Amino acid sequence: MKKLKLLVLLLLLPLTGFSQFIDVNLNLQPQIIATVERPIRFGTVISGSGNYTIDLGDENMGIFSVEGLVGQEILVDVVTPTLLIDQSVDAGSSGIPISLQIRSGGDLNNPFNSTLINTNTPAVIRIESEDENDPVSKNYFYVTGNINVGPVPTGTYTGSVVLNVSYL
Repeated sequence: MKKLKLLVLLLLLPLTGFSQFIDVNLNLQPQIIATVERPIRFGTVISGSGNYTIDLGDENMGIFSVEGLVGQEILVDVVTPTLLIDQSVDAGSSGIPISLQIRSGGDLNNPFNSTLINTNTPAVIRIESEDENDPVSKNYFYVTGNINVGPVPTGTYTGSVVLNVSYL
């Protein structure tokens, strides 16, 4: 009975305690890594020689990758040149017309399992992985196209493909 009275007394006594609260805010930004795996290369051509084409799967096709979190959607905007210019030649020269196509896929070794994306128009792409345990994966972009070499002065003609990537 004595134990019961002690227990009741302890239950009736006000208990005081001290507590502390800590607010934690965390803002994590996903990481995007864009890498040029291989630039597109038309090689050495002769002035006035006409069309040169690099097809999908060709050893000279360009490849770049975007690495990010699996399942994340990214907005990709690829801006391609329409003309290759030699900076050392007179600005009045016409340059070499170029037409590029960009395809997107998740397998570096199989560009044929890829989807054509519109250049100069943003596209939404989801980063996928076949390994469900891997939180990070790469999406590959394959650059193919053709040039039409007319009677242009000798030189090194270049152009830039600009890749803009952002998370949605």
